Amino acid sequence: MDRRLLTDLIVGPSDRPAVSHAGRRLTYREMHAAADRVAAELSRFATGPDTPVGVCLADPLQLVPAVLGVLRAGSAYLPFGADWPVRRIAGAAERIGLPLVVSAGATAVRLREAGVPVVDLDGPPAAAAPPTARPHDGSLAYLILTSGSTGQPKAVAVDHAAAVASTLARRSVYPGRVGGFLWHSPAAFDSSVAGLFWTLADGGTLVVPDDDARTDPRRLIELIRTERVTHLLALPRVWRGVLALAEPADLAGLAIVAVAGEAVPAGLAAEHAERCPAPLFNEYGPAEGAVWATVGRVDPAGDGADIPIGAARPGMTVTVRHDDLRPCAPGETGEIWLSGPGLARGYVAAPGLTADRFLPDPGGDRRAYRTGDLAELRPDGALLFRGRRDDQVKVSGIRVEPAEVERVLLAVAGVVEAAVVGQTAAQGRTVLAAFVVLADGQTGAAVREAAAAQLPAALVPALFSVVPSLPRNSNGKVNRRALAGTREEPEVTGQPDDIDPVRQRILQVWREVLRDPTLTAETDLFAAGGDSITAVMICGQLGEAGLTVTPLDVYEARTPATLATLLADRAPTAPAAVDSAGGPAGDGVGRTGDRLPLTPIQQWFVDVQPVARDHWNLSVGATVSGTDHAAVRRALTEVLDRHPMLTARIDEGELHLDGGSVPVSLEFVADLHDEQTDELIAEWQRSLSLTSGPVTRLVWFEADDPARARFVLVCHHAVFDAVSLRVLLAELAAVLAGRVPAAPASWPAWVAHHVGETAAGAYDRELPYWLATARVAGASLDGVRPGSEGDARRVTHRVDGSPVEAFTQAIGRHPDLADRLLLAAVLRAFRETFPAMETLGIDVERHGRSEGTPGSGAVGWFTSFHPVAVPLPAADDAAGALAAVRQALDGVPGTGLGFLALAYGRPALPGTAELRKLPAPLLRFNYLGRLEQRLSVGATVLDVDLDLPDQRDPAASRRNVFELDCVLVEDELVFRWAAPREVPPATLRRLVEAAAHHLI
Repeated sequence: MDRRLLTDLIVGPSDRPAVSHAGRRLTYREMHAAADRVAAELSRFATGPDTPVGVCLADPLQLVPAVLGVLRAGSAYLPFGADWPVRRIAGAAERIGLPLVVSAGATAVRLREAGVPVVDLDGPPAAAAPPTARPHDGSLAYLILTSGSTGQPKAVAVDHAAAVASTLARRSVYPGRVGGFLWHSPAAFDSSVAGLFWTLADGGTLVVPDDDARTDPRRLIELIRTERVTHLLALPRVWRGVLALAEPADLAGLAIVAVAGEAVPAGLAAEHAERCPAPLFNEYGPAEGAVWATVGRVDPAGDGADIPIGAARPGMTVTVRHDDLRPCAPGETGEIWLSGPGLARGYVAAPGLTADRFLPDPGGDRRAYRTGDLAELRPDGALLFRGRRDDQVKVSGIRVEPAEVERVLLAVAGVVEAAVVGQTAAQGRTVLAAFVVLADGQTGAAVREAAAAQLPAALVPALFSVVPSLPRNSNGKVNRRALAGTREEPEVTGQPDDIDPVRQRILQVWREVLRDPTLTAETDLFAAGGDSITAVMICGQLGEAGLTVTPLDVYEARTPATLATLLADRAPTAPAAVDSAGGPAGDGVGRTGDRLPLTPIQQWFVDVQPVARDHWNLSVGATVSGTDHAAVRRALTEVLDRHPMLTARIDEGELHLDGGSVPVSLEFVADLHDEQTDELIAEWQRSLSLTSGPVTRLVWFEADDPARARFVLVCHHAVFDAVSLRVLLAELAAVLAGRVPAAPASWPAWVAHHVGETAAGAYDRELPYWLATARVAGASLDGVRPGSEGDARRVTHRVDGSPVEAFTQAIGRHPDLADRLLLAAVLRAFRETFPAMETLGIDVERHGRSEGTPGSGAVGWFTSFHPVAVPLPAADDAAGALAAVRQALDGVPGTGLGFLALAYGRPALPGTAELRKLPAPLLRFNYLGRLEQRLSVGATVLDVDLDLPDQRDPAASRRNVFELDCVLVEDELVFRWAAPREVPPATLRRLVEAAAHHLI
């Protein structure tokens, strides 16, 4: 047996990069020096062999040396996620008996405040101390937390002998040395151990994605290419995402690709063989087996729905046994048992659990670990994974024991019973579903919020149902199989949906807007993925059906049933307002030949863009997966032709509804996503004309892949906005599902209402406020002007984890908090970046669709913006920033429509000319709500893309120096910044990072 320690495997100091992250590099020489400093710091404390030390660091350039420093000090390291709830880290530290946690910066402060003993790497360096005792190969090397069946996370303890055997086995299986390893797995997960020591033992470079790149296949491809990655280990779905967008040249430098953590989907091997020359391997193994236990090369010829997990890797014995411990014969299914030098020691501070899972090997005199995983033994010795024999599930490659989540739920006041199971969601993913029985006065939303404060994101149930009781078997145990098949919340007592026409219409709208025909009358809007703009769309569709509803009504009601009750209590609804077809009571969306006045936002655009008017687009694309592309194309053209605004023209100060159809073009390309396709899209972006048309084009792309196509809807912004996109997608989903969508809302009705109110003086009394505010808000930076679209530098920054969870929870309770929380973070960022600035002027952009007004759900350009002037608090004053934003926004008259209405709808009113001429605020801010990037209807899947090339003419002028668009995409909050190139890149980067840092 190899008696070396993990630290003995790592190559010595040199100028070769050991870690690369976000444009920064750490050489082996710097890594070893930093590790020595950590070891010196730890030598002042009572650490040594078999003493675990926590490591909680977000920066990989600090994290990797810290891990080595802990090992060099003779201790074992236990990695924590820097974005984990502090209570979870503190609880684990206390339970395991950690004397110290190595951390830095704000994370160190949070841990110290929670009572966790911390060594802060940002503090002054420690004086040298006598070396601690050297561990031996049986000493602990690391601990990894996994979800625990007892309701507490369990710490798997791996000694140096097992870790060294696991690392050296990789050299036996995989040919060649690691040059660059894409370290995709977060350090707190067991799979991170594989790449960490394998790479450092080979003298390679750990290439660590930043938060933006970890979930962005395009960024991963860029890293693989530019950082010369040779080896990677990732979830199959992550690798599939890379393959879908990569060119063969992007992946030419790869030598080894391994996938692990979840089942390999059918088709992946073939996709890999087409695009990547490296062999593809499939790994399986729990943390108790020192990360991996089996491995096999995936043969593209055997691609199908049942990819083997391989055979035992060197140093590990793998057997499949029946319940009576007899070995299984080929073709039989049994439980996987592991034994050999790669086995973990057991679980820290859990002798009972260790004794239950680590047993004498039935086939020899060694210890063995019974995994609880089931497999079928093939005649060639390879294994086919067959699931679990207990309740454990895997979520995004992470093992989750439902009991741990249930324990947290049961600890919340008012939770009588709780059960958590795995359910299959869209695209075959496994998600956690929680079912709770609550006492009077408790709510599901409050329970979920309490759970999220204690659990990492992977363990927070995605589906949450309040039920009257839990189903049980004859022995009294919870029937988890029955729960796993529960797809809807139970029906509540009361009037059936098909009897009450108002309730039926509300439910129909709920389902259409949220694009889910299974929603019930008790489905919570925000739990189903809705947001403020979703509420506006619901109001618009209900308004067209004669039901006067405001977004505030939707926020307060949250379910169709409650909203129906609210309307019934308020006033009776005329039966004629809602017909059986769900169509509107109104005069239609507009007639051919209609000439309409321009709205204030359209007049503003014509005024400020005298040169580059035709090329100022808001376009969207989508990749279509499925077999019947022609059906999708037909459905899409049917939906587009329902909306006359998409074929309108603007000429001589009027909007002309000319009628006709949106032109469709077909392009045959080699690849749906490459530079040549982007060039074609850019050409189509430049093909619109406001005065002569068209203002919208549908471009359909066909490539060699028969299962996929792509379309790009090129739209001029003057007739289309972000809410219009949601309207079209909702209608497209209805048509693809075989339903007839409700008749579209009327743009002329909106124009008549808004322009009529403005002309009648509805906003005149607001003029003094807007003049005073605009005079203070208008400002710029010395020597910096907004410039043109072509001169702008654009930066996208993505935030996920606990800040986004806290943000979504807050806006789920109070949707109007979104702008306030985001702007509060932006205020602090500007104060931090520009310390001398005292007031920040902001153009707050909104969707402009007034509550309950006719036509507010139509396709068109409703956008409005208005200035505010906000005093800047100290950068560390979170409460002061939120209070300043609240005061500024609360002072805005109504929804802010009056600013543009007065400036461009009342040109003869004294004072409005000054509004048009005053300098613009420094920043334009727009929160777009939640964007669904994937639309699934039956076998058809649409992956939506808003990041299309050449949306605007480079010569088009910009109004504000800084622009910020924020959007929720799945579990990420995306910040899209723009600024002139006169703003130094370092300044813009500091502003971008500070705004994300100060979120929540």
